[in-house]
Amino acid sequence: RCHVLGCASLDDSGRPRYSTGVAAHLVAAGMPVAALSPLELARWVGEKIA
Repeated sequence: RCHVLGCASLDDSGRPRYSTGVAAHLVAAGMPVAALSPLELARWVGEKIA
């Protein structure tokens, strides 16, 4: 089984910084995308692959 997850970037202040258009296309195709802190990312990945 294969999981494909989109990890969008955060800037130096912790604000999301990525192409919302590209992210929208990926989400529309069924790929989860998130911009998260390292701790949030670990939890999110764990939820997605469980």
